[in-house]
This record gives sequence, C-alpha cells and structure tokens, in this order.
Amino acid sequence: LQQLGPTFVKFGQMVSSRAEALPVEWQVEFAKLQSDVPPFPGDVAIAIVEAELGKPLKELYATFEHEPFAAASTAQVHRATLFDGTPVVVKVQRPNIVPKIRADLSILEEVINTVASRNEWIRDNDIPGIFAEFARNLQDELDYRIESFNARRLADDMAVFPEVTVPRMYGHLTTAKVLTMDLVKGVKIVKVQEIA
Repeated sequence: LQQLGPTFVKFGQMVSSRAEALPVEWQVEFAKLQSDVPPFPGDVAIAIVEAELGKPLKELYATFEHEPFAAASTAQVHRATLFDGTPVVVKVQRPNIVPKIRADLSILEEVINTVASRNEWIRDNDIPGIFAEFARNLQDELDYRIESFNARRLADDMAVFPEVTVPRMYGHLTTAKVLTMDLVKGVKIVKVQEIA
C-alpha cells in the first residue's frame, strides 16, 4: 500500500482502525501505516510554509524545527513557537499530493464501478457509495482550512466541559496546505493500556 501511494495508505489506515478481525500478522503490517511513513525534506516543508503564508519563516514563527517530529501519508508535522512563546505544531501538506490523490481516486472509482456492474454483492452492499464517501472525506482532509474550522466548532461545542481541551487553531497561520495549532501531548487511541 505504501508503494501504491497516499490514497492506498489512507485506505489501509482506515482498515487498520478496524483490523481486529484480520490475522495478527496482517494487523501488525496495517498498524505500520499509522506511523511508519518517511518524511519529506525540511527545506521543502519550509518552502511550502513560506509560499503559502507569503512571508519568510522568521517573520511567521519565533522558532521552527527543520526536522519533522511526525510524518503521515499526506503531511508531516514540525514543532514551532509563536513570538509570544506559545508552543505550536505546523502541519505541512506533502508536495503535489492533491493531483496524485485525485488521479488515484479516479482510477479506483472506475475499477469499483466496473466490478460493481458485474458483481451483485458489490452493488447490494453499495461499495460504490462507500467509496464515494471515502473519496469525499479524503479530499476534504486535503484542505486544512476545513480542519481548522471544524476544530473551532468543536471547541465551541465542548466549552461546557472544562475537562476537555481542544487545541487552538491559528487562522492567520493556516491555509489549505499549512495548519498551525497548539502543541498538545497525548496518547494514540490504539494504545489502550497507556490511555487506561
């Protein structure tokens, strides 16, 4: 799936979140898709941030770590600080990821529709509809302004629960390809014992 590209990695990540029915060796391999993705060069990330936000990096952040501390199929994350000392993370979209994903989705849609025309089970279980929803969600994920908006809405909705913290989004440092938000330390949802 990694060799096939980011769309297939996203699909594998979706499967890995519900992989308990699969053989253990498959679960182990699918779990790798959650975190074992190589980063792209820090210089490329900095160039994207500067192009997207329209200023040199030194005018945007007090500090910005050249090396990412996390990488995923569509983006990577760099630690930074704002000029008031607030620790933040900057999510930077992988270069040219949007056209790659659109091309993959187009091919997959054609394959699924072709198979659906010949397979009753695929039609009866609305696999084309499920895929269409997956494709819409994946394309929405590629616009970080949507993520920022949803996080702000969630923060407003959760304000009645003082024990719940939603990371603050920084709209002036966010575009479709760059997202700046509070640094929050946590535990992966799959690490049940650590959460307990």
